[in-house]
Amino acid sequence: MENKNHMHITQPDIERYSWQHSQTESAIIQELIQFTEEKFPGTPMLSGRLVGNTLALLCRLMHAEKILEIGTFTGYSALCMAEACMDDAVIISMDKDPTAFGIAKYFCSQSEHGHKIRLHLGEAVNLLDKVSKNQPFDLIFIDADKGNYMNYYHDCLPLVRQNGLLIFDNALWYGRVLQPEKNTDQVIHQLNEQIMADHRVDHVLLPVRDGLHIVRKK
Repeated sequence: MENKNHMHITQPDIERYSWQHSQTESAIIQELIQFTEEKFPGTPMLSGRLVGNTLALLCRLMHAEKILEIGTFTGYSALCMAEACMDDAVIISMDKDPTAFGIAKYFCSQSEHGHKIRLHLGEAVNLLDKVSKNQPFDLIFIDADKGNYMNYYHDCLPLVRQNGLLIFDNALWYGRVLQPEKNTDQVIHQLNEQIMADHRVDHVLLPVRDGLHIVRKK
């Protein structure tokens, strides 16, 4: 699913080895992966095993009970987190694509952990006020329209509890942050710069898949 015009963040053989030696997804998530790859061929929008396992492990370590996800796509990361959380956890996830949303809704309904997930269809900028009543969140995962990443940072940081996490996927943007040219390149680079300068947070930018920026609110 990797676009040949995109830079590899790590050597393909190293990434493949890491993938092979990371925890295998559940049967329902593997089915979701196969369906997504058939429905959206050539589109590398699925978070993938390395990101999914990282999110799941962080949820377990934090004993996360309230999670917000901006960018459901077909439900992969939401289900990874749901499987890692206790039975009474709540994961609020939103997406604007009705086709992807319908797929996510189906696979969540087929999972024994799907009852933890609350799906919302629509623009995140319009839904944040509605879901903010559930704050503070333990973890917010952002993997949506990259042009709004700066807005999501400013809007979501207040919604995270102290010691909670704000996590951005695609924070290296296929290496384009090294020489940002297009608007999206510049937005993601500016986000990484903003996080680095923000005294309210601790953070680490990991070269996992396409870059995972993990931010802890002090």
